[in-house]
Amino acid sequence: ASCLSVSKRQLNTLFRQTFGQSPYAYFLNLRMRKAKEMLLAEPSTPVKQIAQQAGFRDVSHFVATFRKNVGMTPQQFRRLN
Repeated sequence: ASCLSVSKRQLNTLFRQTFGQSPYAYFLNLRMRKAKEMLLAEPSTPVKQIAQQAGFRDVSHFVATFRKNVGMTPQQFRRLN
C-alpha cells in the first residue's frame, strides 16, 4: 500500500474490484492450486511437506482448509486422482 501511496483499505478495495475477491482468498486459492499440483505430481511426498511447500505453517490448518475448499482431505484427493 505504501509503495502505491494508498491506504491498506484502498488497496484492499482496489484488489477486490480487480480480482473479485480479497487478497487473502486470492492467495489461499493459489496455495490450494499449488498443493493440488504437488499432491498429484509427488505421490510419495508427505502431506506435511506439501503443506509447508504450499505456504502453510500448520498441517492441521492445511488439511482443514483443503477439506473446506475441495470437499475432501488431501489424502482422499490423492487417491481419487
